[in-house]
Formats: sequence, structure tokens, C-alpha cells
Amino acid sequence: MKEVEGTTRKYDYINIKSIILIQNLSNDGYTLDGSRKKIENRMEEYWQGIYRTRREKEGKVERK
Repeated sequence: MKEVEGTTRKYDYINIKSIILIQNLSNDGYTLDGSRKKIENRMEEYWQGIYRTRREKEGKVERK
């Protein structure tokens, strides 16, 4: 992809959230690799929660 001077990059919510989390974890002393692992775990939990909520809303799973 060719970079054009004066253009604006667009990022989705997940990428913006990841960038902010990496910055915060870096400030807390985590390495880049450590931050990546922590974010991967956090995002997995996020998507599992979204999936679980959607299934509950559809009435396919009872809430505990």
C-alpha cells in the first residue's frame, strides 16, 4: 500500500484499544512481547463474553 502525503489513517476500535493497552502496559514495565500476550488473553476473554451474551440474548443458553 502506497503512503500518500496528507492522508489520514483509519483504525477500528479493536486496534485503537490494543494500542492504548500496549502503551499502558509499557508504562507499567511490561515488554512489548509481554504486552502482546496480555492483550491476546484480554481480547480472547472479550470475544468470549460477546459470544456468550449473544447466545444468551438469543435464548440458547441460560444465565448462571
